[in-house]
Amino acid sequence: MKRITKQILVCSILLFTNLALSQTIFFEEDFETTVSPLPTFTLSTSFGDGSVSGATTIVEGAPGCGDLGRGIVTDFNSTNVDFKISQNSSKFMAINPEICGGYYNKGAITTTAINTSSATSPVKLRLKYYKTSTLGWSAGNHLAIIVSDGTTSSEFSSEFNVSDNWTEITLDLPTFSNPSNVSLEVRFFGGEGIGVDDIQVGYDFALSTDSFALSNTGIYPNPVKNNLNWKTDNNAKIKTVTIHAITGAIVKKIDINEGVTQVNVEDLTAGLYLINFKTDNHTINKKFIKQ
Repeated sequence: MKRITKQILVCSILLFTNLALSQTIFFEEDFETTVSPLPTFTLSTSFGDGSVSGATTIVEGAPGCGDLGRGIVTDFNSTNVDFKISQNSSKFMAINPEICGGYYNKGAITTTAINTSSATSPVKLRLKYYKTSTLGWSAGNHLAIIVSDGTTSSEFSSEFNVSDNWTEITLDLPTFSNPSNVSLEVRFFGGEGIGVDDIQVGYDFALSTDSFALSNTGIYPNPVKNNLNWKTDNNAKIKTVTIHAITGAIVKKIDINEGVTQVNVEDLTAGLYLINFKTDNHTINKKFIKQ
């Protein structure tokens, strides 16, 4: 028995060692280094709203009016925002969510060119994000990431749909016509507390046990008429399933009890939807077509 257990342990170590060694990272930023200037991002000061031209300064600690802030941020003007430091005690980037000069704050940071031309597998974007649900000062998405190669661009916003928890998410990037000139723009919208951390662009990412199990989630049938089923590794303890319309609106959300592996979608109108599976600390999105 001890010998079998030891063999299983060795195989598990080898598996995750191989995953770690095979990953390829083209870009990463963990916001732990000097705040001014950031080594990988510059401010996009043209991203604003009304009289607010967009954040013009990155400060250390809680940001004021018109600032982005790097650090373990909790206080904004008159509001104490709980970023759950117990889940992420490292430094991250955030924006002041309050009204500034009659408009909600906005801010954006943009990378220089990222060269992904040597990729031998589909390129992905991975990051941690946090957004509050307690403020509710403005509707819509409060975090967006624009990926561009100078010719075409794609926006990710509805995918960031988990509130009040630091959540790791991995997104499939489009095939680039100019893969040596890829850039990311991270846009922060005021009205909610928003933070991002540990941004990576690459492929074959090393995964934690939880996210590795969740990454193997499959859905069927697709297209679907009645019940949409999912299958995943036993190690993936799915807690919540949320279905979004392509506009980002939540159309169905259910808490998952152990053993539940399907959701009825018969009441949804025909079209394309996004289904989000969430464990305690990770999330994965899948698309499906309702007939």
